[in-house]
Amino acid sequence: MEIQEITKYIDFLLSISLLKCNNPQDADDLVQETILAALTYLSSGKKIKDYKAWLSAVLNRKFYDMLRNKYKVPTVTIADGIDVIEEEDFTSDVIREQEEENVRKEVSFLSQTYRTIIVKHYFLGKSVKQISEELNIPVGTVKSRLDFGRQQLKRGITAMKTYTENSYMPQYLAVQNSGRCGMNEEPMSLTQGDILAQNLLITAYEKPVTITELSKTIGVASAYVEPIVNKLVDGELMKRMGDGKVYTDFIIYHADDWVKYIKEQESFVSKHIDSFLTPLKQAISELQKTCFYSQRLERFMMIQIASDGLYHGIENIHHPQIFPDRPNGGKWIAFGTIRPDNYVIPKEKPGKEEYVLAGMRRTTIDSYLDAHDLKLYNFETTLDPSS
Repeated sequence: MEIQEITKYIDFLLSISLLKCNNPQDADDLVQETILAALTYLSSGKKIKDYKAWLSAVLNRKFYDMLRNKYKVPTVTIADGIDVIEEEDFTSDVIREQEEENVRKEVSFLSQTYRTIIVKHYFLGKSVKQISEELNIPVGTVKSRLDFGRQQLKRGITAMKTYTENSYMPQYLAVQNSGRCGMNEEPMSLTQGDILAQNLLITAYEKPVTITELSKTIGVASAYVEPIVNKLVDGELMKRMGDGKVYTDFIIYHADDWVKYIKEQESFVSKHIDSFLTPLKQAISELQKTCFYSQRLERFMMIQIASDGLYHGIENIHHPQIFPDRPNGGKWIAFGTIRPDNYVIPKEKPGKEEYVLAGMRRTTIDSYLDAHDLKLYNFETTLDPSS
């Protein structure tokens, strides 16, 4: 009967653990240790009146034990042979501790404008007048921000939503671009290796969101989110609205989007291949007669014709690309692809990996030897790595 009572609260304990640990494995370990402590306590002949409060209290203490152990501080554990404090003594403690932790968590999610004033007033005990003088803003502004901050805290604590999957199962966003990169390889360098920046962009893609909403979704305090958002806004991957909300300012695909219609594309190519191959064979034959022919040049010409044919073929049904000026000399249009961890192309849609083709890169060298300039062209494609 006691075991059944404990198992009723496993999901509840796991949700609390995820909030505390931000790590699924640590959260599982914390729940297991809590359940073990409960079983040990019950096996000693003692009773638990309020299982939810008792388990919450033990989990809370186990969490702080884990932190102390992590930072080499002496630990206090609940194990066989060690008496556990009676639940009447700590039920009120755990409620108070949980409430305080919830308040601290909600404060961490406030944007800097409101967080600074809340912390100075309630955590550091400073008066409205002192805050006004320190921040060089009117007393009325301090009061209005305090009031708004309190409202935000109240709403957050009332809702107390758990983090979304992005906080413990992050996705991966590969950012690419058409056009010319900036001097520091923008826009790709703005997100490369930065999984937090990638998930902030994913979160702000569907609709504009506040810094607080971003922080809660990702499970990271606003103080750490804000500098990254500023970097993305300055780099023009995000835009900021007048009400303080931000949104991702480029198109994002899911990995499956690239192979969604691959079978239809293959069917179309099979049906019309002769219209392409007949003039292509003639062009190859003419190229082979020249003194500068090489197999590599032949492959380049084939890809160039295919690429130009595709570009000019759709030129009449879409507007020409206009590359806006970007920071650090860039002139680009960004796009991204979301790839969940360990993503693989579905077996029934293998075409993307067989036929991937990136755009052509061109490098110009002025006044090379006797030439006015020298242009080097290169395609990145899986058709042939050296083409």
